[in-house]
Amino acid sequence: MRSAASPTPVVADLVAIWHVKLPDGVHRVEFVHGTTSGRRVVKIDGQELRRKNYMFKLVGKEEFNIGGTPCYISIEAVPSMRYQYKLHVNGQTYERYEETTAKNYKIWKFPATGVTMYQIVFDTQTLEIRVNGNVVETSSDFTDTGSQLSFALGLDFAASVRISTANFQRTGLSAVLLVDNQEIPIHHES
Repeated sequence: MRSAASPTPVVADLVAIWHVKLPDGVHRVEFVHGTTSGRRVVKIDGQELRRKNYMFKLVGKEEFNIGGTPCYISIEAVPSMRYQYKLHVNGQTYERYEETTAKNYKIWKFPATGVTMYQIVFDTQTLEIRVNGNVVETSSDFTDTGSQLSFALGLDFAASVRISTANFQRTGLSAVLLVDNQEIPIHHES
């Protein structure tokens, strides 16, 4: 027996994807907008967060939170019966938020032991380090070029974030992650 309604949105209705950097890591935001049905679906990291079916008003905004961070997607009509979608994060446009967070958060993702994947987030405003979303205890030392925050990465690895303020005005704090004295490249979302 075949169901008339499909729980998964049609790929053609997927109109926008954003990658949002937050203290607990990078989150993928997907927005589905069925312009014939009026359906709106917001997904965070592949999980459906919000769904509205049969919306007669095709423009407006969808409000939601990622963790405790308020977000919304504005839907605006543009010429030729098309729509424009803009993500706002914590009161800022996505572009402005990305510009700000590029200075505020340094993110590394890497496999450490076989299947174990680590995501390290360094908040340059609070000097807080999160490993897979959890704040870790650090010890700090001064170095010739700035400072170093050391912490344990699981039971197997010693890790540290070396911080430099050499080009602070232009790029904010510069940070390098070392795991067992090996430099880990910073993660860039593709």
